[in-house]
Amino acid sequence: MSVIWRAFDQSLQRMVAIKVLDGSLDDDNPGRELMRREARATARLIHPDAIEVYDYGETVTNGGRLASFVVMRLLEGRSLADRVVEGPLPWAEAVEIAAGLAKVLAAAHDRGIVHRDVTPENVLLAEDGPKLLDFGIAAFIGEADDQLVADFGTPPYVAPERLKGTTADPAVDVYALGVLLFEMLTGALPYPEKTWEAIEAARREGPPPAPEGVPGLPQEVADLSPALPVAPTPWTGRAHARSPPR
Repeated sequence: MSVIWRAFDQSLQRMVAIKVLDGSLDDDNPGRELMRREARATARLIHPDAIEVYDYGETVTNGGRLASFVVMRLLEGRSLADRVVEGPLPWAEAVEIAAGLAKVLAAAHDRGIVHRDVTPENVLLAEDGPKLLDFGIAAFIGEADDQLVADFGTPPYVAPERLKGTTADPAVDVYALGVLLFEMLTGALPYPEKTWEAIEAARREGPPPAPEGVPGLPQEVADLSPALPVAPTPWTGRAHARSPPR
């Protein structure tokens, strides 16, 4: 639906990234409104480890259609998704990445923003730490889902309460971050099913399956991720509780 270009800002003499919506889409396609929302939400969040938006605009393509674009800070690095497919990360590295993302999410939540799509594809591993990208389906705390975003999100990382149509809540980002931590530690998803229905059915059957042990994993880290093979505590897997504690 969109493509990101590496470009040169002639006015300010700097390299930038430009995310451009496919101009061939119909005028009533929700992509334009989603991109506008992304620009507004990201511009509201000022954090060194979040993507920085410089500008938003619309242009007319050669075919006479409007195409939305967002000009952003150009970041160098590799996707966390590319790293995870290579296998589990050492627990210390996984925790460092999760802690960095938690700080960005905390800053977003303090400004009333819920990301709602924390996935490996939306995390860039840069030299100076992980960066959280793509606020395309972000919402403000308390905002209800609308038809534009109700079906958006990556199923394995979507919290159960969002499937019930609840308003935007920071807890859904905590859940997704817990899934991400689990995946980095084990190389697998707690619920590998691909559809909303299959994942919800798997959740009803019981807790996530216990993966193989993670060498040297501290108990306090295990408590943040579900079903790790350690002695259970009342808080084990709290990031993935069906009704997260407040």
